[in-house]
Amino acid sequence: MKRGRADGRGESEAALLEFVQELVHLVLETQAAAHGLGVEPGRCQFRHHIPVALAGPDIGETLFDYVPDPVAPVGFAYERYLSMVTPNSLSNTYTVLDDPRPAGIVGSRSCPFGCTFCYHPLGRIYRQRSLENIKNEIDHLVKRYDINMLEVMDELFSTDRKRVCDFCDMMAPYGLRWVVQMRVPDVDREMLRVMKKSGAYMVSYGVESMSPRILVSMRKHIKTDQVDRALEAARMERLGVQANLIFGDPAEDEDTLKESMDWWRAHKSYAVNLVPLRVVPDSRVYRDAVSKGLIEDKEDFMRRGFPVINVSKLSKRRFARVCSFLVWYKNDPRLVPMARVLTSVVTGVDEKGRRRFDLTVECAECGSKTAYRGCVQERWLIFRRFVPLLCRTCLQRNNVDAMEAFRANYRLKGDQFCSYVVRRLFRFVLAREWLFNLINGVAEDVLADRGIARLYQWFGKGGSRTNSSGRTATPSSVA
Repeated sequence: MKRGRADGRGESEAALLEFVQELVHLVLETQAAAHGLGVEPGRCQFRHHIPVALAGPDIGETLFDYVPDPVAPVGFAYERYLSMVTPNSLSNTYTVLDDPRPAGIVGSRSCPFGCTFCYHPLGRIYRQRSLENIKNEIDHLVKRYDINMLEVMDELFSTDRKRVCDFCDMMAPYGLRWVVQMRVPDVDREMLRVMKKSGAYMVSYGVESMSPRILVSMRKHIKTDQVDRALEAARMERLGVQANLIFGDPAEDEDTLKESMDWWRAHKSYAVNLVPLRVVPDSRVYRDAVSKGLIEDKEDFMRRGFPVINVSKLSKRRFARVCSFLVWYKNDPRLVPMARVLTSVVTGVDEKGRRRFDLTVECAECGSKTAYRGCVQERWLIFRRFVPLLCRTCLQRNNVDAMEAFRANYRLKGDQFCSYVVRRLFRFVLAREWLFNLINGVAEDVLADRGIARLYQWFGKGGSRTNSSGRTATPSSVA
């Protein structure tokens, strides 16, 4: 804030509650003064109408326990949100069920490892909630919202083996399907087997690179052989896997790039995502980029949603080609696991007017046939070539052709020739999606939310083809 600064310490929930209470008190004081009335002063100090002394409980090794209010009014229309979730509406994570009702839960905070690309606003002290308190919150979510899926959003879920086993014992009676994040050094088949018996069906690993030199540069504190063991353990126990390879670290060069890409090409069945490095404010790579002049205007950089910039040892042209590949590889059926759509039947229309489909799909990994009920295609995804799905037998991630899965959304009634033309037109626009976005003026923040590297920023605001801050180029520049 330019006029004042809000400083806080301790856990955010208590400090935020105090902030709201004191803000309300400030409004009452102002109104009372206007009418000549007296109001007891608040406990919070203000400077230019900005609270500057807020404090929750001190941060310690134990995270204070959250207590849900069973009679509080429903906020943020959460029940309406749950009623709108479909198996493929948000993430392939949900396609394990036909009627997903997911909720997220945080059982711990922070991370002491300090990866260079990451930023933790909640401090470096790792602390955990008690399992009893977590159980109370799950009871609340099940009773009030009838959830059937749980996303455990702990970054260091697997560091305490006994806690993991106790958590699994606690989860088993619920019958919920749940996903979790884990560090690869902590994983073995026995742990994954216990997790799966209690309802876990997918694990998210922090891989980030398969180059030992990049892992050291990132301060990941993991080794490539540990990654291989963790991925193989998940496959053997038939658990789904989510993982990323990040490209563009300051130590990235042709050799490290080749190491990660060679590994990825040899292990395509894991469906590991390839993404460019995002320079997040106040991370180590961000501070280095600012000191080197790669980020000239910090406020503008944040307003643009942290666009991809080149902080690596690669040339601008080479980095642009890498980013172009990272954006478009998912549209190449040779590079992603492709399942086959056997049947696609329209079964109705939802409240938004979107067609609902029942699909039967043959898995590319295990060959099993899976029926998915109530799938929908978001209208802004109509130009996406593939739709991600999770096999319910082997829990491996697959992709299906969007025009095969949702063929009724692409067909013109009674005119097969026009249907053919429309399909080809969609494929052409898909192959030039970046140009489509430019022509239609899609907002930059929307593109960021969709996870697309904003390569078109190379053109600049005024159409100039120069980029002094090192932003990436468009695919056309590296064709």
